[in-house]
Amino acid sequence: MIRELTVTYRVPEELWNVLEEKAKREGRRMEDVIAEHRLRSHPPRPPMSPEEAQRRHQALVEQFGTYDSGDPNSADNDRIDEDLAREYGGEL
Repeated sequence: MIRELTVTYRVPEELWNVLEEKAKREGRRMEDVIAEHRLRSHPPRPPMSPEEAQRRHQALVEQFGTYDSGDPNSADNDRIDEDLAREYGGEL
């Protein structure tokens, strides 16, 4: 199966020229050459183990901390908007 997606990259002119020449030389589409270059430059990361995920989460918590409001719904955006409107006298 082939899926199509439009992605926009900003490419420095020098790199563009090199990739464009490569595409012409190999008779390939510029899009394919850029995609190949991108994949080689930034290969996919392997899946993270649960232990690594926990370690990274802990590092994030240590860096930024946590806050427990005691309300499991405190991150409800609609409720936050209502609270702000009530506090500042606005209408939603």
